[in-house]
Amino acid sequence: MRAAVFVNRAAELAALDQHAAESGPGIAVIAGGPGSGKTAIALQWAHDNRSRYADGQLFVNLRGYDRGPRPSTDAVLEMFLRALHVPAGQIPADTDAKAALYRSLLADRHMLVVLDNAADADQVRPLLPGTHGCATVVTSRSRLAGLTAREGAARLDLTVLPEDEAIALLRAAAGPKRIDAGPGPAGELALLCGHLPLALRIAGDHLATHPFTTVADLVDELTEEGHRLEGLDGAEESVRSVFSWSYQALPEPWAQAFRLLGLHIGHEIDTDAAAALFGTRLAETRRTLDGLAGLHLLEQAGRNRFGMHDLLRAYAAELATSDPGQAAVDAAADRLLSWFAHTATNAAAHLPSRRLALLAAPPPHVVPRTFDDQESALGWCERERANLASAVRTAANRGQNRLCHQLAMQLGGFYNLRKYWNDWTTTFSVAISSAERDGDTSALAWLLTNLGIAYRDLRQFEESAAVIERALPLFATAEDSVGELSALNNLGSTLLEAGDAEAARARFQAAADGYEQLVLHQPQGRSLSNLGTALTALDRANEAIAAIEHGLALLRQAGDAHGTGFTLHNLGEAHLAAENAGAAEEVLREALAIRIDTGNPWGEARTRLALGKALLAQGRANEAAGELNVADELFHEHGTPIDTARVALASAQAATTLGDLAMARKTLFRATWLLGPTDQVLAGRLEAALNELGTA
Repeated sequence: MRAAVFVNRAAELAALDQHAAESGPGIAVIAGGPGSGKTAIALQWAHDNRSRYADGQLFVNLRGYDRGPRPSTDAVLEMFLRALHVPAGQIPADTDAKAALYRSLLADRHMLVVLDNAADADQVRPLLPGTHGCATVVTSRSRLAGLTAREGAARLDLTVLPEDEAIALLRAAAGPKRIDAGPGPAGELALLCGHLPLALRIAGDHLATHPFTTVADLVDELTEEGHRLEGLDGAEESVRSVFSWSYQALPEPWAQAFRLLGLHIGHEIDTDAAAALFGTRLAETRRTLDGLAGLHLLEQAGRNRFGMHDLLRAYAAELATSDPGQAAVDAAADRLLSWFAHTATNAAAHLPSRRLALLAAPPPHVVPRTFDDQESALGWCERERANLASAVRTAANRGQNRLCHQLAMQLGGFYNLRKYWNDWTTTFSVAISSAERDGDTSALAWLLTNLGIAYRDLRQFEESAAVIERALPLFATAEDSVGELSALNNLGSTLLEAGDAEAARARFQAAADGYEQLVLHQPQGRSLSNLGTALTALDRANEAIAAIEHGLALLRQAGDAHGTGFTLHNLGEAHLAAENAGAAEEVLREALAIRIDTGNPWGEARTRLALGKALLAQGRANEAAGELNVADELFHEHGTPIDTARVALASAQAATTLGDLAMARKTLFRATWLLGPTDQVLAGRLEAALNELGTA
């Protein structure tokens, strides 16, 4: 991390150095007004002190003063945990558990945490490392007195640049010859820029790119500029006049693009999305964005990605809302939302657990992005994750209810794969309200069912069952038989996870019978496979085998490789329950080959776990340990703590059989720590296994 352009602020950097030297790791607050360079100082100091914090740095923009939504504590903790290389499935669902894991991971590390643009102390406190080895730098427009009083933070109050440093920044941006040559009231120009780095860079860059404009010319133009924005005074008013002057100097296509960027409440935008927003071709869009970035009205955030300073974003938004051509502005907003919806639909076509919406044709000049495979589709969803959630909220706020819930539905597969539960539940809640306003009963039912899957993942079984049960009569009202059967199937999965195998069996059976009546063999096969898992849990292994084999035949006939793989796995589990270890091994090896071929690492890990159990049952502990070790590695990347605990039980059994009691204990202790309180049944089995080892 480093500030792109940095001049002076030597005293402030020295103060941070002194604080670090005297206090060691601790908390430093950099407080100052908008545009005063708080972030630049934090990034520069972080760059200069890389060696002091050898284990790395974490950075987040808390967006305390953005007009868009702030990231929640839960979302920031999840981002930090992923940056610390915690696999998605190993990240707890509960915010407090995330915070505990975050602090435990930092306990033995020397890291710097930069919390940029904080609104208040309450936003900061849950993100503090809580360890003497890590330091935290917080930037805010507020003085954050609470952190100073309670956490002992040192505060650096940042004022605007003194005149000599402001002029030095102008020299750096425009070149010393432009600032020093001839009669040029550089001090007056710095004053009109409010001595704020952002405005100084804009003014200096204008001089650098307009060789026949003198400093005096620029001062005259700024002095004559009559535009002032209400609600601002003092230095900020002068800065806004700089923005106004800079904006009015733009050629009209660029000025229009700048106004339209104020419609985008996301934090970054890429060239494809901007092309839809502007209604221009991609090459022209790139030239416009590059031009605005060259004038410091945009910031380059990555390849083909651009962001905007919060003051400039607010200014652009005000221009957009006051634009006399509101019809054109509204059309631009519609184009951007349509682009996100259609591109998300194209991405969802490559992801599992999808229900593609029948969107209206995109408006003219909207060219959605397409994808060749799951990897590219997932990559786009990751990059646009925040923008997609913002687009759902924006569509709801603009009264585009149909587009809102259609877009959200396309994100279900992505959320299910990557387990962004906070985004999943909040986005779908917004979409459910939009579907209710839209009067689309079928869409509402599908959204509720998908939300039920998220709650099941979070092990909130009562909430999961409640929303899916709410969906069932809605599907019936909409005469959507397929949706109703899907809801029954998902309700069965929730009940099975919650421990009510008999109730789950009844739902799976009803779903399978319904699909048979509709002559839908593929979903019938999957429901029969699920039915087999419930029968296995009910100790009715022979009935389970018969049901699963029936489903397997249907799935093979339908050419459903993924469904065939998990059904073979379920068949292996049923054979294990029936104490047919040899038969279990045979079908599990076939399942394993399919899991690998279809690129399903979580499924591969589950099947290796089952295969390890089958080998253990045959007395082949060495072979079992090999399969279980691979399963553990895969679960570490793609599984959940519950998956890890399950493989640990089998691994401990293998280690005990091989006489390695120390390894067995180590494995069980690790699983106990990872599992926490999320599954009392498994926790009890782990404790019993440890007690048994203690007497061995």
